[in-house]
Amino acid sequence: MSLWKPTRRELVASAPLALALTASPRRLFASPTSSLTFFVIGDWGRRGNLPQQEVARLMAARFGESGSQFVVSTGDNFYNLGVTSTEDSHWQRSFERVYSAELRKRWYALLGNHDYGGSIGAQIKMTDLDRGWRMCRRWWDERLADWPEIHLFFIDTVVWRGVEDFPYKWLGSSIPAGDQAVQAEWLDRSLRASNARFKLVFGHHPIYSIGPHGGMMQLKELDDILRGGKATAYINGHDHCLYYIEKAGIHYVCSGAGSNLLREYSGDPAVSGCVIKGFCSSPALENADLPYWRFYEEDVGGFAAFSVRGSALELVFHRVGKEASTPFLLAA
Repeated sequence: MSLWKPTRRELVASAPLALALTASPRRLFASPTSSLTFFVIGDWGRRGNLPQQEVARLMAARFGESGSQFVVSTGDNFYNLGVTSTEDSHWQRSFERVYSAELRKRWYALLGNHDYGGSIGAQIKMTDLDRGWRMCRRWWDERLADWPEIHLFFIDTVVWRGVEDFPYKWLGSSIPAGDQAVQAEWLDRSLRASNARFKLVFGHHPIYSIGPHGGMMQLKELDDILRGGKATAYINGHDHCLYYIEKAGIHYVCSGAGSNLLREYSGDPAVSGCVIKGFCSSPALENADLPYWRFYEEDVGGFAAFSVRGSALELVFHRVGKEASTPFLLAA
């Protein structure tokens, strides 16, 4: 079984799916600092249009100030239909000409639903061209060399949700049968085996959402795996806004405001912090662990910053034209 099937626009060389199952966690890079900061951005690749340039400039300014080491993309890297090859002009117009060389030096990307409209093989292949782009496989994990307390897991949620309809299925990449079970088994085993203090899982689609893409749990199997493996946080995009939801000990963070901005909120404005309209006032759920939002920002470009300082993990949201949010302590 291959990692992907060729698109109709380009035949992409396949690679064994076993690599995603048997490869040991990759090591990132050494760092002379005693703390770790990295940025997370999602839903960005629009050839520099909309607020993409403004968010990129804010990232570049904050990157040097904070001593950040790398960037993670939560998917939808290239709108609307991904890339056709490693030579597609999208790479220059949406990535290399928009983000500073410092930001692009270590850029870890995963796949979103729009990326499946093109060649996902091309995005994976770009990793080998030594241009800062890192998408090792469709799902993989990274254990940080100088920060053993943190373990990063990158997953492909399109495997759970399915490929979009026309023209995605006609033009783009498909999902081999059985991949959902394969990825679920790998993630469950890998999370349980990890002894890291902070286990961060990155995917594109939300599990809980303040926006129109959720508000109800859409990925129950994934959520069960996170809880069984004692994940610290799940970080996603897909919603074109910024929010932080907490439920029963797991932190759900959305950073999807990299370019196109929407007014997303669909929760209950009468109940402070309630994610789903009517959810918090339901008598049947009176004593249940409910998802509450701690932060929400719509209609503004921005990104999330995570910092490991000693034994603490902090989250800060940076927004175009606004001050940075108050830091949130996710774990200590």
